[in-house]
Amino acid sequence: RGGDWSSDVSLPISMQYDVSLTEEGPSRELSWATGNRLLEMRSWLYQPFLYHAIHADTQTAHVRENPVLQSLVEAAMDCHLETVQKRSFRHRHHGIWFDIRAIVSAAFSVIAAAKSGKVTVREEWGGHIAHIISTLAFWEGESPDLVRTRQVLERLFHEVGYFNSP
Repeated sequence: RGGDWSSDVSLPISMQYDVSLTEEGPSRELSWATGNRLLEMRSWLYQPFLYHAIHADTQTAHVRENPVLQSLVEAAMDCHLETVQKRSFRHRHHGIWFDIRAIVSAAFSVIAAAKSGKVTVREEWGGHIAHIISTLAFWEGESPDLVRTRQVLERLFHEVGYFNSP
């Protein structure tokens, strides 16, 4: 799988993303944004494999039987998980709209995977999607279009039932 691309490239120090650092203020903002951009690009690369796994003909077992394809599908799911973990914010910053767009996209992809029954979706996703829904509710007052986004996500989340815990 992809690994940590930010350490694989020769970037200037100000742009290098150190995953061991926590949020340390504006001095690390460029490296944080660079890390998120690399994550987004990895997601774009792996998403077609997840899409294929979700929409492949049910008569064909080639997705589950092909270890390379399965690892690419898992990489897509890992990218979505990392996106949600790193970009679900409730404080205003210049990139919040892009963060919201990324986490909503990840949530819809994971729900599609769960609905398909063809992709393994870990239980932890239930809590992550619930958190995304509450994050959207937090921002609704400032961005009214998020009301409908949250409603659709909430409805699909409950329809899947996969995530409902006893």
